Amino acid sequence: GRIGLDTIQEEEQRVTRRALAGLAELPQVRVFGTKSADAPRFERRGGVIVFDRRDRLPGSLARALVERGGIGVRYGCHCAHLTIKRVMGIPPWAERVQYLITRAIPWFSPPGVVRVSFGLPTTDAEVDAFLQQMATPGKHRSGAELRRRIDDYVHAADRRVFGPG
Repeated sequence: GRIGLDTIQEEEQRVTRRALAGLAELPQVRVFGTKSADAPRFERRGGVIVFDRRDRLPGSLARALVERGGIGVRYGCHCAHLTIKRVMGIPPWAERVQYLITRAIPWFSPPGVVRVSFGLPTTDAEVDAFLQQMATPGKHRSGAELRRRIDDYVHAADRRVFGPG
């Protein structure tokens, strides 16, 4: 049938390959982990891409992707604080300063990364919309429009995975 682990992996890798190629064309974007579909480790890669933009804080970028593009992402250190700080090159002294700032100003958003996940229900059009938002911020969408887009996505994903009806 249509669904199987091999099918899921092939589809995740196909859309991930498309997204990575698009992100590679954006000089302000830094991707962490395997960046190229030609890399030997790509075959073991899932549909998750971790990145940042040199000109935006991760919380600000995540908020813009959601509010302007209707694109759901996560941001922060993803329960891997030490690893994220190491790959971002944050030295121990800066980590101590960051700790003191977050204690003094609880709403302060420390450095982190943004994470987007692609999978079986992800379409090429959705990958392209993500890449367009990463390249140029789009128009702010109303709450009603975001809810409609989420509903459309859920219904489309259901049809792609389980078929019509």
